[in-house]
Amino acid sequence: MVLRRAAEDRTLVDVATRKLREVILSGELRPGEQLVLSELAQELSMSVMPVREAIGRLQAEGLVDQRPHRGARVSPVSTADLEDLYVVRIALETLATREAAAKFAEEDYERLSGVLEEYVRAYEAKDAARGREMHSQFHLGIYELSGSLWLMRTIPALWDAADRYRRLSATLRGTLRERYKEHQHILECCRQRDPEAASAALEEHLRKTMMVVKAEIGDQERVSEDERET
Repeated sequence: MVLRRAAEDRTLVDVATRKLREVILSGELRPGEQLVLSELAQELSMSVMPVREAIGRLQAEGLVDQRPHRGARVSPVSTADLEDLYVVRIALETLATREAAAKFAEEDYERLSGVLEEYVRAYEAKDAARGREMHSQFHLGIYELSGSLWLMRTIPALWDAADRYRRLSATLRGTLRERYKEHQHILECCRQRDPEAASAALEEHLRKTMMVVKAEIGDQERVSEDERET
């Protein structure tokens, strides 16, 4: 049946998108690296068509740069892109946090406290994948309480686009206990139903990540520039 075949094609696109996203985010496919459709299709044991559509999806997420006559490449990381992305994230995520804090309930606090504790346990167990999942659940769990459909259509895409930068910050962002305290502070401000304090706590949290990653990428950019000049 045509419908069944279309569903199978969609499933292959989903699989290709998920696998390519992970190898880009993990750094296995490095920024600037050429994406050759035939090679990727062979690696994924599928035809070129779902891989091409997956690359289109990743381009929409900002992970792939595709230009006429130049093919597709993994998008570069840069201080300019980092700042552009985080300025937009800060604007929208602080808005969502303000809205969420105004209607925060004790049951929300209990649920998100549990997520935060699981985040700590995952990293203590060296399970980074689980830790990232809990980190996402914590922040998006707050934003969902804003009740805004448009914020929740927009923020997850920005969150995914920032994942490469968050991973770069993993070894630069302080101890696990320090990161836990930052998240706990955001949560306590929400519990107090203090929108401005919750928003300010989140903005400080996001700016810290932006600044440590900016310093790291800036050093790399300066090294690359020096190498080009020699």
